[in-house]
Amino acid sequence: MRLPDNVTGIIFDCDGTLVDSEAIHATALSAVLGNGGHRISADVIMQRFTGCDIGRLLRQLSDEWRVTWPPGIEALIEDATRELLDEQATAMSGAVAALNAVREHNMCMAVASNSSHRLVAAMLRRTRLAEYFGDRVATRDQVGAPKPAPDVYRLAARLCATAPSSLLAVDDSPAGILSARAAGMTAIGYLPPQSTIAVGDLERAGALVVLDHLNQLADLVHASRVTSNRLVTVAPA
Repeated sequence: MRLPDNVTGIIFDCDGTLVDSEAIHATALSAVLGNGGHRISADVIMQRFTGCDIGRLLRQLSDEWRVTWPPGIEALIEDATRELLDEQATAMSGAVAALNAVREHNMCMAVASNSSHRLVAAMLRRTRLAEYFGDRVATRDQVGAPKPAPDVYRLAARLCATAPSSLLAVDDSPAGILSARAAGMTAIGYLPPQSTIAVGDLERAGALVVLDHLNQLADLVHASRVTSNRLVTVAPA
C-alpha cells in the first residue's frame, strides 16, 4: 500500500497502540470488581472489551449481572489503573521509531484515546512519549461521546489544526477504526502479537491495512515522504 498523498499528520490511539497497557487496565478492573464480589478475569475483560470505554463496559456488565454499581466506582478503577500504569506501562515495540519518522518528516501527530486525560498523561510520561505530543492529546473525558463516536478523533484533528481528511489514524480496536472513519480520516489497524482482536475485525471496521509492528508504520512514512510516487508494500498481519 501507499500512504495517501494528502496525509499531513498521524493520529495515534494510546492504549494497545502506543503503550502496552491493555492488560494493565484489565487487571486493575478485575481487581476492583473482584473486591466488590463480582468476579471477572483480566483475560475475559481483554477478550470482550478491548477498545471499549469504561462507562460502556460498566453499563454492559451491570445489565448482564443485574447489579447497581456503588457511587465512585469509576474513580476507584481509575486510581487502581493509574497505580499499575505508573509501575508497569511500557511503550509498544516500534513506537519510538514510528513517532521519530513522523517528526522527521514534519507531520503533525496527536493522541486520540478512550482513556481519561489523567491516565493518558500518566502513560505518556511513564513511557517518555509525552514529548512527541505536547498538548495535542484528545481523550474521552474531553468530548461528548467516546469511540466509536467520532468525537475524540475530531478533537485530535482540531488540535493539529488539520482537516480530518488529511490525517491518518492508527488504532488497535474496531471501535477506534470506526471512530476515525466516522471523523473522516483514513485508518490503519495495528494488531500486536498479544492482541485478542482478529485482523478481519479491523478490516470490517474500515481499516485500510492492518500492521503487526509499528516499525512497518515508520517504514511506510519514510518511503512515502521520500517520493509520493513510490509504491510501498506492507505485508498484512
